[in-house]
Amino acid sequence: MNAALRSVIQGYPIVITYPKEGAGYGITCAAMVKGGPADEVEAAQKFIDWLISENAMKIATSEFNQYSLNKNVESDPKMVTFDQINKIKYDFKWSSENKAAICERFEAEVRSSSDAK
Repeated sequence: MNAALRSVIQGYPIVITYPKEGAGYGITCAAMVKGGPADEVEAAQKFIDWLISENAMKIATSEFNQYSLNKNVESDPKMVTFDQINKIKYDFKWSSENKAAICERFEAEVRSSSDAK
């Protein structure tokens, strides 16, 4: 959504749509590594706290057209709300367990297709 909305804001004549069958989505995360360097724990915690702060979410929503994770910060009203988008049902655990087979099938059916350019 972020690149598309940026193009709309810049005046390009496009309309943002989502497939009725469901749209894919990505998950962005941050985490502290258990057993990481002891002298970096405090800085890591401060960084994560900042990532979910109002200030960071204001930057994420205004500069990058991201959905806000902080209920005190509204996403851009030009954006379709996340709950209005029909999302595909995605089994992350199954996908990770079957990654090799999925990649093999992709290589066999998509990348190696004579239609691929």
